[in-house]
Amino acid sequence: MMRFLGVDLAWGTRNPSGLCAVEGDSKGGRVVDSALRRTDSELLDWLWPRTRGPCVVAFDAPLVVTNRSGARDCEREISRCFGRFDAGCHPSNLTRMPDPRAARLADRLGLDTDPVFPPGDESVRRAVEVYPHAALVALFGLDRTLKYKAKRGRSVASRHAEFRRLAGLLATLAEGAPGLDVRAAPRWAELVATATTSAVGAELDRAEDEIDAFVCGYAALLLWTHGTGRSRIVGSARDGYIVTPVTPELARHLDAAGQRVS
Repeated sequence: MMRFLGVDLAWGTRNPSGLCAVEGDSKGGRVVDSALRRTDSELLDWLWPRTRGPCVVAFDAPLVVTNRSGARDCEREISRCFGRFDAGCHPSNLTRMPDPRAARLADRLGLDTDPVFPPGDESVRRAVEVYPHAALVALFGLDRTLKYKAKRGRSVASRHAEFRRLAGLLATLAEGAPGLDVRAAPRWAELVATATTSAVGAELDRAEDEIDAFVCGYAALLLWTHGTGRSRIVGSARDGYIVTPVTPELARHLDAAGQRVS
């Protein structure tokens, strides 16, 4: 049985990181656990027993950063392709993050960060970088990203409405290929209740982090199942990359830009 881990990684320890563990195969998966953790030690304690065997760990955080300033090429290309959906990337560079946290964790876990491997390979132990905003746009054919994250001028009520949309969309993954029934996850009902009713911004933020980890976990399952048949690896393992699900239109756009790694 393969394991697929989603990590919505905070840049530092001030904010919690979301975690999700999926077990499954090419037919589908099931969420067996999810959580929030802060420090590297806490994250490693949670991840280590779940990554000892074959696994794909999808980090929403930079894994490979070689540029001293500006943005990575993969971030520029994702922004060009997904910017019209409001899913552009923040720039990553060694000036801002001289020791990328995701890379440090992947190294401690003994994971290879090369995103290229045969689909369905039950011997792989990989870490890959993903981007939930782009993933959601591609998975559900969105015209714009869902506005569930905290932002100046965005009301609690509007966040509740967008969290309801998000929960409804993620529930449809049960009918996907591969399928993932998030509603059967141990903490799903609690997370959705918090995300759609709490008036406390910090509680919404914590629910957001954990739910985003579900998206990361599904992106890992999708990549392992179909490879670049349903995803694209934008950039390179040498200079930095982002794995994203794609629609046929997005795939054509990215392929035409010459960003596919094969």
